[in-house]
Amino acid sequence: MLVLAPTEHQENPHVHVSVCAESMSGRRLNPPKANLQRLRETFADRLRGYGIEAEATRQAARGEGRRY
Repeated sequence: MLVLAPTEHQENPHVHVSVCAESMSGRRLNPPKANLQRLRETFADRLRGYGIEAEATRQAARGEGRRY
């Protein structure tokens, strides 16, 4: 399942994309971080192919840390 959540309340409007990390049989998946970054980059590249401005930034590059 893919969930898109537009965010417009900040200076930089953007969209959060969530991917369900669960197999078809219901088993939780734990993909390596490198695979997740490749997914971000591929998704952004495909959006740019449709003329949509997109970047695939890492959390650390955005100055964000984990929230507990």
